[in-house]
Amino acid sequence: MFTKPCATPFFWIKRGFSNPSASIRRMPVTRDSYLRRIDTLRARLSSLHADAAFATPSSNLFYLSGIDFHRSERLTALFVFKDRDPVVVCPSFEANRLRGMSAVSQVRTWEETEDPWALAASLFPA
Repeated sequence: MFTKPCATPFFWIKRGFSNPSASIRRMPVTRDSYLRRIDTLRARLSSLHADAAFATPSSNLFYLSGIDFHRSERLTALFVFKDRDPVVVCPSFEANRLRGMSAVSQVRTWEETEDPWALAASLFPA
């Protein structure tokens, strides 16, 4: 029994969770599943007459790559091209964390003194 009011619902406290989002367990998704999702997007690009698509931190980014980052002022994005491997752009200090959760193997990083948008633009042919 609890003697003081608590902002966290009893459901989470009883199960030993202090944070409601921690009570939702992720379903295991294999790297191959994420890569199939990227391949499906790549196939759609041709029908849309598009050369690439990109996703920034959101449910779309997580669905496509497994990357679970929050939005911030620093560019983190997945670029999916119709004719080559996908690339993730992220701040260099986030690279190790990102590689641990991403199905995409090619990661390009940028430093605080660099322009991340110039790096992203360099991924596209002139």
